[in-house]
Amino acid sequence: MVQYQSQFSGKPTVFINGQAANMSVFTSDSSTLANSPVESLRMILGDKCLDEISGQDHKRVRNALNIIFEDN
Repeated sequence: MVQYQSQFSGKPTVFINGQAANMSVFTSDSSTLANSPVESLRMILGDKCLDEISGQDHKRVRNALNIIFEDN
């Protein structure tokens, strides 16, 4: 599942791809996998962007966006 490990802005970073990897990322909870964004991106995007929120807030916003982008 892990395709490439590196450092990005001094933080451990893992790049993955594939359906199984995506399912693992999107269904895991914060005790298994946590987002630790780069401070400069957080400053630009804000602390309430989709990349920054987690748990029920993330699910609520993601579901709202899915309604907008789903095929009719």
